[in-house]
Amino acid sequence: MKFWKFLRVGRDMFVTSQYSEKFQYMEVSMSSPKSIKTTDVWQKTHLFVNSVVSLSNNLPQSEIYGLKTRLQECATSVPTNIEDGLKQSKKIEKIRAFIKANGFIEECKDYLSLVAKLKYGETSELLIMADEISALLASNQYRGLN
Repeated sequence: MKFWKFLRVGRDMFVTSQYSEKFQYMEVSMSSPKSIKTTDVWQKTHLFVNSVVSLSNNLPQSEIYGLKTRLQECATSVPTNIEDGLKQSKKIEKIRAFIKANGFIEECKDYLSLVAKLKYGETSELLIMADEISALLASNQYRGLN
């Protein structure tokens, strides 16, 4: 029978047995932000938010309290709701968070269409990214149904 000793250093955990002096690395896989940041939907949403913020910073001065603020608010709400959904243990809560995130994506698409109509900037790539994120959120993998 082996006995194990555990040594925690920051977020990492090192494991050593009673019979061995060598430390072995063991990753702790609780629902930590470290594991959430490796998901493709999280990475895509943060790329989307960065792109939306850079586009909105180039909007005219007259749109500071209108379109710019609303566009940034709905874009930043998407990854927040996705992170909330990924941390949930109940399927219904997970689905509810992803539906909220998808609603914010649709709102962003409306604002991006308005930006394009007003000829404030090019939004076709952002609309494609928004569709990709929406498709990921609709998939069973993120709904917690598989």
